[in-house]
Amino acid sequence: MPRLIAKPLRLLLAMLLVATALGAAPTSTAVACACGGIATDPGSNAKVYDEAAVIWTDGRSERIDMTLSMTGDPSSAAWLMPAPAGAKLSLGASGVMFRLDAAAAPKIVTKKKYRLSMGFSESGNRGVSQAPGGAHVESHVRIGPFDVTTLSGTSATGVNDWLVANGFGARNELLPMFQSYLDQHWRINAVKLVPEQASTLGRTLPPLRMAFPTRKVVYPMKLSGAATVAQQVRIHLLAARRMEIGTQAAPSKPLRLDFSGAIPASTAGLDHGLVPGHGDQVWLTSWSGALPPRTITDDYDFKASATSSGYRRQITRTEYVDVPVLGIMLALIPVGLLIALGLALLYSRQKKRL
Repeated sequence: MPRLIAKPLRLLLAMLLVATALGAAPTSTAVACACGGIATDPGSNAKVYDEAAVIWTDGRSERIDMTLSMTGDPSSAAWLMPAPAGAKLSLGASGVMFRLDAAAAPKIVTKKKYRLSMGFSESGNRGVSQAPGGAHVESHVRIGPFDVTTLSGTSATGVNDWLVANGFGARNELLPMFQSYLDQHWRINAVKLVPEQASTLGRTLPPLRMAFPTRKVVYPMKLSGAATVAQQVRIHLLAARRMEIGTQAAPSKPLRLDFSGAIPASTAGLDHGLVPGHGDQVWLTSWSGALPPRTITDDYDFKASATSSGYRRQITRTEYVDVPVLGIMLALIPVGLLIALGLALLYSRQKKRL
């Protein structure tokens, strides 16, 4: 074969072989990427996988709407919630959590990155009685789908004995945490889900609200130190100004600040605002994070921040735009043939001249 033709044809053949090999090769996609202690019976499969709270404070009182997302059998779902003495329990406002999640959502910045693909063009993101053992039953009430018993006392063992005697699982590992709350004259709320009122678990459950007078904003978290899986935690704090975390429940895994800024009071489910001079606004500060149980050693407490600037977390996502190697190679075949034909004609004319 003449050299002028053979060289481009070998190059074209090599390109086609590379395209075929790439198309046949296996591909892999890189994806860019609580307050409560469970107290179920020993055979239960209920687990908490997400804990979210909306906290409201005016500097004199505090209100916590807590939502636990759980998996497992609703008939066996039960958990424990510590609260200061005198806390009033009720149902929280449904829908507020979703609105605050949306308000605190990070800003998404998309950057395009081109890469070779094996196929044709494709792009996009991939990606009141005395109970056994010394625990005192202060109240027993039904709140929506929740059956709540409030326990007081001085002995963590007494609380644990009551839990066992009333169908809750023994939580010996929680005794030090129980005792620390009882020593502060707090109460332990034992909560069971009423299956007839809630056939499924998850974020469809209404939040359970605790309201109590306090000048120190707190979120009890210590009981989650005895969990068996990492706790996904989200906290939305509504106040008159920007807040910050004074004490981290897990010092080695501090929650990440997601958002801080003024939002309409109606978004937070409030009738009026808290921000001075802005009657219809409230300041929202939001945090989130994943806490391995062994890292949880304390409760959260919050304080006013020294700064009043707003903040929104930013996430940069990579959008991959695939450049189709095989398509390009196939498109080059006619071009290669034309080049080869042109070279052949050129060679033929040169030969005739000779």
